[in-house]
Parts: sequence; C-alpha cells; structure tokens
Amino acid sequence: MVRVENAFELRLDAPATPQRVAAAAQFVERVLDITYPNLPEGSVTLVVTNYNMGTGVRANTQSGRVAIRMFMDFLANPTKALAKNPVASGIAAVLAAPGEEIQSAKIVKLRGKLKVLATLDEQFSRQMRALANVSRPEPALRGSTIIYSPVLRVGRLNEDTTIRARVRIDGAWRDIPIKDNRESFYDAAKDGRLFPIKIETVWLRGPDGKLFVDVGRTKLVSVDHAWSAVPGAEFVRLVHEAAPSGFDEEELAERVARIRERQ
Repeated sequence: MVRVENAFELRLDAPATPQRVAAAAQFVERVLDITYPNLPEGSVTLVVTNYNMGTGVRANTQSGRVAIRMFMDFLANPTKALAKNPVASGIAAVLAAPGEEIQSAKIVKLRGKLKVLATLDEQFSRQMRALANVSRPEPALRGSTIIYSPVLRVGRLNEDTTIRARVRIDGAWRDIPIKDNRESFYDAAKDGRLFPIKIETVWLRGPDGKLFVDVGRTKLVSVDHAWSAVPGAEFVRLVHEAAPSGFDEEELAERVARIRERQ
C-alpha cells in the first residue's frame, strides 16, 4: 500500500488578501465536510503564508488524518475513489467550483518530494464536473430535528456568502446557514448559554451503514429562547416531587449534596 502524507497545501501565485484567505479556508472546509462529516474541531491546522499565498492543511488527530488521506487518495485516482465510495463525488463537486479567488491555485503534497496533485484551472473543473455527476447516495432521511448548542458567532465567512451561525452538531462546531429568524440567532450569540435550535437537514447513510448529517444541506430554522436548562440538583428535586416513593428526604439531601460537590 502506498503511504499517503497527511498534509497538503493550496498554493496561489498571488499575495494573500483577506478575500483569498477566506476563500481558501472555505474551500478546505467544504472538502473536509465531504471527506469526514462532523470532523471534530481541532482535527486539522491551517497555516497561511502571505507572499505567494499558501494555505497548508495539516492533520492533528486521527480523524484529521483520515479526512486528509481520503482527499489526497481522491486526487491521486478520482475514478478509483468514486468506485470505492460514491460519497467522493461530493469532493469532485467542490473541486469543480473552487471560487474565483483561488482559481488556478495548485494543490501540492507538503512532505517529501514536492508533487503537484492538481491545478484548479478550467480543464480540471470540467473533469470534476463530469465526475460530480456520478450518482451520489440518496438521502436516507430528510426532515427537521432539535439540537442543543450555544451559538458562538453569527456572520458571513466572506462578503459573497450567506449569514451563518456557528453551532455544535454531532460533536463538532459548524458554520451553518440561517434560514429564518436571524435576529434570534444574534441574540443567542450574545447570551452564550445552551439553546434548543431547530434545524432542517438531510441524513445520508455512510459506507458503514450509519446515518450522518449532510452538513452541506443543513439550515438553522429557529432558536427557543424560552427554554432553560435545569440544574442537576433541581432536576433531582423535581423527580422526587413527581415520585416521592423513589427515595426519602434524607436520601434526597444526600443526592443533592453529591451533585453540588461535582459542580
């Protein structure tokens, strides 16, 4: 088996500008959303150089290594990657439309002998558009659900993108487009506490048979500002009131004391 390095760089023969850096970061995020849905925060590090802009992507964790390896495997042999995992057609879709700011950038292997894996030019885009039309997994489930998360920030990744809120979905922080009620998300970001957030999404079934959220087709619908979390001690009291026979007053006091010790 050929060893694949767990690092690559997006290189552009132009100075780094805020717009180019944002476009490169968004490109990497879109790629990683496909290669490893719900990639835990901190799994990769982005290192940007200013002159002749380079955006290096390095793995910090096993999850990051898996995500980068899948991307580089795809670049090495897109047809083989698609035959192995139809989800890889999503990588082709991202590569087909990298964005004007990083058009003509090169994707290079960082370690070992320098090797250009791809050049994001028009010819490459045409090839990727053709591959992106390969059948993708059908949604296993489409609908809405409630997640529980603080809202870390609300804003645009760059001037041309939609307003997004950063929330935690399946254990990872994601910048998700807001469908409705933008003001309520701004208010939630100021508050900083945990909120129930309604999302509309699509669940796909991965090669292992497990369902996962298609982050690229997820939207935030609303925030429930009326909801508040119940502290552990208060929860125990409420349970005792609802079912007094569960434990006596002395045991109740002991349980509450233990909970408060942990807080």
